[in-house]
Amino acid sequence: EQTALLIAALLGQSMLPAEVQSLLLDRAGGNPLYAEEFVRLLTDRGLLSGHGHLARAADLPLPDTVQALIAARLDTLAPEHKTLLQDAAVFGKVFWLGALAAMRGISEEEVRDGLAQLQRKELIRAARVSTVEGEPEYSFWHALIRDVAYAQVPRTSRSRRHRAAAEWIQALAGDRATDRAELIAYHFTQALAHARAAREPDLAELEESTRRGLELAGDSTIGLDVAKAEAYYRRALELCPPGTPGRARVLARAARAAFQAGRVAEAAGAYEEAIAGFAVEGDLVGQGEALNRLSSVLWNQGEARRARDALVGAVELLERARPGPELCSAYAQMAMDRVMSGHPQEALGWADKALALADKL
Repeated sequence: EQTALLIAALLGQSMLPAEVQSLLLDRAGGNPLYAEEFVRLLTDRGLLSGHGHLARAADLPLPDTVQALIAARLDTLAPEHKTLLQDAAVFGKVFWLGALAAMRGISEEEVRDGLAQLQRKELIRAARVSTVEGEPEYSFWHALIRDVAYAQVPRTSRSRRHRAAAEWIQALAGDRATDRAELIAYHFTQALAHARAAREPDLAELEESTRRGLELAGDSTIGLDVAKAEAYYRRALELCPPGTPGRARVLARAARAAFQAGRVAEAAGAYEEAIAGFAVEGDLVGQGEALNRLSSVLWNQGEARRARDALVGAVELLERARPGPELCSAYAQMAMDRVMSGHPQEALGWADKALALADKL
């Protein structure tokens, strides 16, 4: 009874034949979304006259599910509007005008006109306030429309679209990419997965972008959720097997996460492998920073002598490179080491060096 009242309200002056009404009520099964999408389908196909009876039941589409009903609605769209909706679906429930223009390589005015058509069909709606400054924001009318539109994206083109989405978000974020790191990593990961499924050749550049995105996502979450950060670093390591440039940096990050998770022995092993990798790459700063962090791990294992040797090595390496935050941290660590070892005057000297460098930086 309630579904019948809803249909009557949605139809306005139009009426459904009794047999169509009966079939619709049975097919909807009490799902108001089915009834709502059915009436919109009638509108999209120009079957609502505004007065009199509509066609017989045999002439009207009655898909089995809400998803099939939405798919039937999308089939009524002009090809360019359907493509635009599919592009939007790659971003998720929320998307932006500039993102779609960048993805398709067309003008924003052209995109705006297409989005207006989709709004009129109540497939999407404009947001009053955008979460991205200067970018008009839209959302799908409901999540099922997005899901159906995404499912219709040809698998061969999903990789290109996800990669374009990641690059647009990255460019928009600029120096604050960490704020959007998880979203960037998601799109690059999806792009790589679909490219591999399509057996696309020469994926080295995409793998590198994906690895960097995963690293950044790990860096952005390690202070909030160590387990999540570890998962990002593990996936990044899968993309840089031994001997791959940049692996040492990912190993050092994974070691830090393992240490914070309380797995001290694992952290020590990962740092030692990272240190060897930095040495091969000739990265003094990376090697010195990893040695500095390894010293903390060794302290926690009760290996004071090895910890001090690692710390001395870190300072020596970092003093050979351009002074930066890594050297400042090593000086501070050395001050802590000295005071814990019962040499307060030496500790003061190292602390003064750390403060002086911090001021300079």
